[in-house]
Amino acid sequence: MHCCLRTPELVRLICEHASLSSLAALARTCCFFHDPALTVLWRDIPSITPLLMCFPIGLVYPNGGQLWSKNRPILMLKRPFIPSDWSRFSMYASRVQTLGFSHEANIVDPRVHECLIHTMTFASKGAKLLPNVCAVSWNVPYGGEDFFSLVQQILTPNLTRLEIHVLDNWMIRRPLLPILVEMPLKIEHVTLVAVAWGNQNRTAISSAVCKWTILRTLEVNDLSYEGFTHIASLPSLRKLTVKDLSYVERMESSAKSGFPALRRLTLTSLVMENCIGLLQLMSNTPLSQFICTFKRHSRSIVWQELFSTIRQNGSLIALRDVYLKDEKHDQQHFQNPNRLTEGECVLSVEHISPLFTFNMKSVVLRPSAGFSLKPNDLCVIATSWPYISRLTLGTGAPTSVPAGIKLCDLSVLAKHCPKLKKLALKLDTTPLPATDTARRAYKGVSLRRLHVGDSSMSHFPLDVAEHLQDMFPNLASLETLDGDRRRKEHSTADLTLLEKRWRSVAKHLCRCSSCQLVASKRLIKTAESDGLAVIRLHATATPYGQSE
Repeated sequence: MHCCLRTPELVRLICEHASLSSLAALARTCCFFHDPALTVLWRDIPSITPLLMCFPIGLVYPNGGQLWSKNRPILMLKRPFIPSDWSRFSMYASRVQTLGFSHEANIVDPRVHECLIHTMTFASKGAKLLPNVCAVSWNVPYGGEDFFSLVQQILTPNLTRLEIHVLDNWMIRRPLLPILVEMPLKIEHVTLVAVAWGNQNRTAISSAVCKWTILRTLEVNDLSYEGFTHIASLPSLRKLTVKDLSYVERMESSAKSGFPALRRLTLTSLVMENCIGLLQLMSNTPLSQFICTFKRHSRSIVWQELFSTIRQNGSLIALRDVYLKDEKHDQQHFQNPNRLTEGECVLSVEHISPLFTFNMKSVVLRPSAGFSLKPNDLCVIATSWPYISRLTLGTGAPTSVPAGIKLCDLSVLAKHCPKLKKLALKLDTTPLPATDTARRAYKGVSLRRLHVGDSSMSHFPLDVAEHLQDMFPNLASLETLDGDRRRKEHSTADLTLLEKRWRSVAKHLCRCSSCQLVASKRLIKTAESDGLAVIRLHATATPYGQSE
């Protein structure tokens, strides 16, 4: 053996980049590779099944059968455990640092698994099954109290990350809550997600969360007011995700708790008003990314209040990414006299003006009622966010709001936003300016993707393609709302006339350069005047990137 392979650091480096089959082979090669290879091989395991296979042959056996409608064997226990059965199990279990569990990845029927783990717990005589585990990811469809005894067995002082996804509401209250109470105080990353939450779970989980003092990331369905005030005072919390936020009582400015280290906030709530109370808990918070989704649309003044709260309570130099969206609406919803009118929910530049104080890099605002823009509004946006790389204003749902931005108005973005890569706006393609006046000295060379939503088109597609190619020479992708719906629903229905026109624009942008688009237009006009077929365009246009 070469002397370099006797260096422990080099051997560990080799094992870090080896595949699982290679690690198993290295562990059986020589003593120098045995321990480092086994350490990496058993460090992360997707389930406890590999450990069950470490018991003596025949102790845990497959008896055949079906599991979750798949033909896979079900592991059974042949006889009770004896002390000599644990030697090989303990040797490998001590190397496990990350344990996962999912009913889709295991070959152990959860109902049989409960009995098996219950037996293992008593056979181990109270010793920790995985003494060095640091992270546990648990995705269980259902289970009894014995099923969670394994989780209690791996609550070692070294545990820093716990992810639990459950379906049944009672699993939070009964078997899971005692586990959370016994959670090590040094836990840093916690994910607790249940399909059904309820007020009882909210109170129970909040009482457990209030005992953790060094959390770095937290993902839950919801918390009580006391739970939110506690995590707001934590100096270590950097990432917070709330999947079903209820109403949070609004506080006076003197009672703010802080969120002094929060960098990313992700909220999902029924209405926007629920999020404002949580944002008021911030105090000069260095929030850099804010993602929020609402299940109902809100008035435009509520959107403005949300933005004003972010400006008042957030750090002016930190916020970079904002993503806000409410669910798609039905046009008949606004016709109900007891509901909000569409005009009350349409956003404008005035409503998002509080965000102009931030140096934004990504702004995605998708109100279901639409976005009303004027030509001068793009100039205000471009000068306020010169380093923006992604800008989406509307285009998330079909609306009756008329498009106020013409193609020629996009030149201000090409001038003031040199890093803009993705743009989503509802455009007015009529009337188009003359070709000579449309050419600008500034080119948006960074723009690669354009989303036009449900923008109408009455001009010939080549006219639109020419102006887009002139302002954004590297534009490679053009998307529409109909195309988004078609991809989402996997629809095979015939294309609408509007979708055909925009697809034609995208096709010409990919195949033709700017000067060739002008030549193609002249050929088509000549062909139409002579009564020839329009198909001559495809025979005369030169592919993009090839010389004539």
